[in-house]
Amino acid sequence: MYFLPCCPNPVHIAMIEKERANDPKDRRRTIVEPIRNKKLERKLEMIFIPLHEKMHKLLSPYSDSELAFLLEALTKTIELTHEESKRSRSLKM
Repeated sequence: MYFLPCCPNPVHIAMIEKERANDPKDRRRTIVEPIRNKKLERKLEMIFIPLHEKMHKLLSPYSDSELAFLLEALTKTIELTHEESKRSRSLKM
């Protein structure tokens, strides 16, 4: 994951231009470093900063224990949804 300087949301590395170089200390390794792309960063910021601000506003009133409950409930909901999606694809109709 790559973090934009002004945005706390990670961006999948596949979206970022990369520069590859051989590791001078270990020839079996390759060093991959992101290349800064200001235009792409601005586009991503336009998407993620408003979302981050809205999510912060939505979740900030909750206590740590309430947030822990929400995280657990949503994580289990996602897991169940994935399981049921797999099961429904295997049904013969």
